[in-house]
Amino acid sequence: MKRTIVLMFFSMSMVAFANAQNLDKLVKAFQGNAKAEHHTITKEMMGMMAAQADSSSQKKVPGFIQRIEKMDVFTLEDYQGKDAGGIIKEMEGYKDGNGFETLISVNNDKDHVRIVAHKEGNAVSEVAIIVRDEKDVVLVRFVGNLNMDDLQSIVNEQKGKFQKQ
Repeated sequence: MKRTIVLMFFSMSMVAFANAQNLDKLVKAFQGNAKAEHHTITKEMMGMMAAQADSSSQKKVPGFIQRIEKMDVFTLEDYQGKDAGGIIKEMEGYKDGNGFETLISVNNDKDHVRIVAHKEGNAVSEVAIIVRDEKDVVLVRFVGNLNMDDLQSIVNEQKGKFQKQ
């Protein structure tokens, strides 16, 4: 009986661990693809961009930008089937788990958008926006101290962009 309980606990732990690794696997798939580009935007760079945007336009920069520690942007443009390598496989195989949950998933013809967040109570430490169409794949990953209101702002902004297309 003890052996069965230990095996069940071990199996459940491995499933949770595997689910949590999927977002990291997606990042590694981008990093391992020679045709993909990766840009990191630090908190300091975002502060400079926000100050520039505030001074040059009427549109206010969202407040959550100040709570982001860094943002990683991964892109693979004009891919041809095999060029995407494991990226598409990891995107399609991603499962929620270990604090990560899908906030929105939209499939519209050949466009796919998914917003995923890592939540602990009302605190959000990471948000990923995954976008794919027939030619391009993009992953934007925010790391910082966000809250549920910030997530709602991100989701609303992405919904608006997606619906305009």
